[in-house]
Amino acid sequence: SLDSKIFNTIKYFFIAPGKQVQDFHLGKRKRYFSLISLFFIFNVLYFLSSSLTDFNLSLTEQLHQPYSSLITPEVEKIAVSKTPEFKALQSKYDTMSETIAKSAIILSVPLFALFVMIINYKRNYFVQDHIMFAVNIYAFILIWPIISRYLINAIVWLVPTLTILSDNYFNILLFGQIVFVWFSQKNAYACSKLEALSLIHISEPTRPLYIS
Repeated sequence: SLDSKIFNTIKYFFIAPGKQVQDFHLGKRKRYFSLISLFFIFNVLYFLSSSLTDFNLSLTEQLHQPYSSLITPEVEKIAVSKTPEFKALQSKYDTMSETIAKSAIILSVPLFALFVMIINYKRNYFVQDHIMFAVNIYAFILIWPIISRYLINAIVWLVPTLTILSDNYFNILLFGQIVFVWFSQKNAYACSKLEALSLIHISEPTRPLYIS
């Protein structure tokens, strides 16, 4: 049933990252909800709920990035000389940024799949397997900020002294992503713990067929 497929997908997505990719490779697909569908659902949830906008930076947020010195002078000229024009520019930029960000996420999947395919070129996997792996990774990247944010807020609400979690929000995000990528590589490609580290190094900051 659809309910059992969704349950299996969510369960293995979090407790055994990469297992669904391995089963997809082996042809064991009937028990799962589509990873691609899950990716698009998480995509929508991310843009509706997440306060972490690393995929979708507003003009104001762009001015506080490491590279902001390249754009700040021009933006400040507009801000100082023509305030209404700056507000119009800000609104236009923010709207365009969201559209571009959604496209960028989708386009990043095949690019990441290419990296994965190169790393695992000796393994007898198909192109679609690598794409499913990339979809799996990006689905987590989209949903993890939402989960971690609400989880941290809940913990701090219950134990106010643990505000250190809020202060280290981005470190927690990075740690969670590294752990997920490592387990996904290990489970999806049935490789050793040491071999799984190869993909973490690449993705940081970022077979016989059986039909069941």
